[in-house]
Order: sequence, then C-alpha cells, then structure tokens
Amino acid sequence: PPVASSVTPEMPCVRLVSFLELIAPTLERVELQVERARSHIAAGREAASWLPGLSPHAPYSIQLDLLIQAVALSAENHVPLAMHLAESPEELELVEHRCGPFRDFLERLGAWNSEAFPDGLTILGYLQMLAGAHRALVIHGNYLSDEEMIFLADRADRMAVVYCPRTHAFFDHDPYPLEKMLAAGVVVALGTDSRASSPDLSLLAEMREAARQHPSINP
Repeated sequence: PPVASSVTPEMPCVRLVSFLELIAPTLERVELQVERARSHIAAGREAASWLPGLSPHAPYSIQLDLLIQAVALSAENHVPLAMHLAESPEELELVEHRCGPFRDFLERLGAWNSEAFPDGLTILGYLQMLAGAHRALVIHGNYLSDEEMIFLADRADRMAVVYCPRTHAFFDHDPYPLEKMLAAGVVVALGTDSRASSPDLSLLAEMREAARQHPSINP
C-alpha cells in the first residue's frame, strides 16, 4: 500500500550546493575559468533546487591568480568555496620548496610557472587566502600542522576540514589527525572524494571507515 508522506512541495528534502571545479594549470586558462565561475554563480541564483559553490581544485592544478579571483567571487557573491589542500607530502614539497614529483609533472606538461609558488608560500598561506572567502572547505587536510589547525579552529564559524576516510586509506597516508583536530576545535566533515580513489560514493561507508580507524572517538 502507498505510504503517507509528511513532505510537502514547500519542504525541500535536500539542500544541495553544487561546487564547480576550477582547473587552470597555465595562466592562459585562468580567465576562462573565472568566466565559468561567474556563469555558475549566475545559474545557481536562478535555480530553485541548488546553490552554487566554487572549487579551485588544488595547489598543483591552478594558478595562484585563479585562487585569488575565486576567493573574491566567493566573498562578493556569498557562495562557499572548497579546495583540496595539505593532501600529501608531495604537495607540501611543491608548495614550500618548489620541487618534487608535482613540479616534475608540471614541467612535463609545460605548465610549470614559478610565480605560482612564490618564496615563503606555505599551506598556512593558502589557508589565510581561503579565509577571505564567504565560507571555505579544506578538502583532506591530511598533513596540517598544529599552527594550521589552530588557525582553522579560530575560524570554525566559516571554515571546515573535510576528511575522506577511504581515500585516505587508499593512498596509505600517515594516520589522520582526527582526534587532534577535534580537540583543537576544528570543524570536521566527512566526504567521499572521487571514484578515482574510492570504491563508491557511500557516506555511510565513510562513516564506518572513520569509526574503524578512530575507535577512541565516540561514534
């Protein structure tokens, strides 16, 4: 028999934010990505079923100017922003020392630009830029320092980390500092990352993996 539902047309079941991924490994692609971002924001304003967000992908896949402009668009239009950050030791090597496998990869693509990684740039520097957004998600945060965790905890009203447990296990990263983050006051959400590193997109499975990896935390 049919089951009665208490949901009415005025009660949306899911509040969806659609983050547009922005990738610009070369300067020539920055303006195109900024225009895509503007169009996405405009489309989201017209939509009834979803809200727009922006996702400048990661330090190794965007030019710094794209991040700066995406943060400005986020603040101006009150839309959230997400970025993959502090995901691997190789990423930290690229950001802080301008060398390693990611630099080799970018050079092979003809996309290396030293100006995208100025001297003195750190993961904390990226967090400081992201703090200028309306709201910001730091995807992964596998290798955040104590100082960086404190920075995020101090801005817990508008910045959060997204832990992807099964992707973390897939890449055999160092143990995730979940206990330390929570103790510091960092807001931590759960995510799936992508099918490139996760067997499916089940958040329930991510919750089970997090519980298995962190038995000291009350489920």
